[in-house]
Amino acid sequence: MFNINELKWRDKPVKYIKLNESRNKSTIVNSKKEKMYEYYKCDYCGDEIRLDLKQHERSGGIVNLPHSLTQCGQVTVALCNKCVREVQKELEERLDKNIKWVI
Repeated sequence: MFNINELKWRDKPVKYIKLNESRNKSTIVNSKKEKMYEYYKCDYCGDEIRLDLKQHERSGGIVNLPHSLTQCGQVTVALCNKCVREVQKELEERLDKNIKWVI
């Protein structure tokens, strides 16, 4: 279930960084960490949306949900391609049932 109340107060989705630790045989505490790629987490299912790929090859992106769907202002969320339609249906069903969110 999509909880809009948690997402409406943040400015934009959080960018995460995937790090690759170098595996040395020594037991050094501070080993080198290399940045592999940046990604967003889908706010609906939690899958990774990689940002190092070209835009047409990505598995999702950032979506601005308008006030007409959320009833609490414009909300920016990160969604993967398979979740966009499910979130849209869920928000439209809530509008049909006249469920209002507490602001």
